[in-house]
Amino acid sequence: METLWTGPAEHAAIEGRAFAGDWNDQGDILFSWVDLYRLRGTGGNPERIATRAPGDIDLFAGRWLAGGRHYLFHVKDRTSGRGGMFAGTLGSAERMSILSIDSPAVFVEPGYLLFERSGALFAQPFDEARLRLLGEPRRLVERVEASPWVGQSLWASRTTMAFARGSTARWQLTWFDRNGREAGRVGDPLKIVTFDLSRDGSSVV
Repeated sequence: METLWTGPAEHAAIEGRAFAGDWNDQGDILFSWVDLYRLRGTGGNPERIATRAPGDIDLFAGRWLAGGRHYLFHVKDRTSGRGGMFAGTLGSAERMSILSIDSPAVFVEPGYLLFERSGALFAQPFDEARLRLLGEPRRLVERVEASPWVGQSLWASRTTMAFARGSTARWQLTWFDRNGREAGRVGDPLKIVTFDLSRDGSSVV
């Protein structure tokens, strides 16, 4: 999503690119840029509607629920790296834990939450009014790939689902000398988002 607004004061952090935007029936846009923001369909400046709690990594994958008052979003814990889906309400700082899951879930009419777990796609009934899951999850599809960090990798409407199929990519940290020859490998292949070396080159994080 392109920049929606740039300017001084508290919204200066929105300069650049926001991501994972969603429209509701009133034309309001819910989008992520560290915290969650709403841009009203009538215009004006974005309003911060949900803020990270201590220990949170960025809030993202915000999605409106029917009526445009409640919304869902995904959060990662900075210490454990584990994630969860939460529900929020406009005008309230409270948030309700919905599901412990490492990649964003998607709500789809007439009332299901779709999510990836252990490489499979599940659907579980979800009560929009009470903001809670019902019953047991139903396994739908095997070999589904979901992104744990970068926005959505699963989309759905009342009649159609779209998702990435395959196995999650893993990367091998490998040393190369200055002539481009492989000089050794570090540990086992992992799902690596980013990494950095210590100054003396002896450790990697």
